Amino acid sequence: NSIFAPYVTDLRVGFADPLQKPVIQSIGDWSIQLSMATAQHESLQFTLAHGAPFTVLHVTGSTLQLTCDVPCQVYLDNTQLLAPGASTTAQAFSLVIRDHTYILSFNTAIPVQLSGNTLTLHGAQRVYLAALPTRASYPQFKQDASTEILGTMATPEIHGTMLYTTYSLATTG
Repeated sequence: NSIFAPYVTDLRVGFADPLQKPVIQSIGDWSIQLSMATAQHESLQFTLAHGAPFTVLHVTGSTLQLTCDVPCQVYLDNTQLLAPGASTTAQAFSLVIRDHTYILSFNTAIPVQLSGNTLTLHGAQRVYLAALPTRASYPQFKQDASTEILGTMATPEIHGTMLYTTYSLATTG
């Protein structure tokens, strides 16, 4: 059986060369860790967890690209608008696409360039990417940018006629 729902792409993450099919690294009870690579051995490794609005991308490759499907606005540290065609160095920024807001935060300040609808990130190694409810949520998510979900587990127990379930997350940060 398949479930169909409307879906609109806001953002594509990758490299100049196309990513190949994802490879499963590990599976938790409600999370999955994946890796994807190009033919030139640039790669992304990340964990997706049901209900978690964020992931951390581990990047192997010199130049990561984020392409917005429509014109987007980039706000350096959620305040200063990055002009199209501009280059700067940033450790975090918000990205607004179709009234949807995202945060990208890096483990160190990196060169960032906006050209058309494409953001080029030079030297990114660890990228925290989250979908925000609003731009006003930026400080809270930036504070949590060191957190990464490593795995998930649900442990059920039956006591008489009652089912009890303990949900656990393995995290960093």
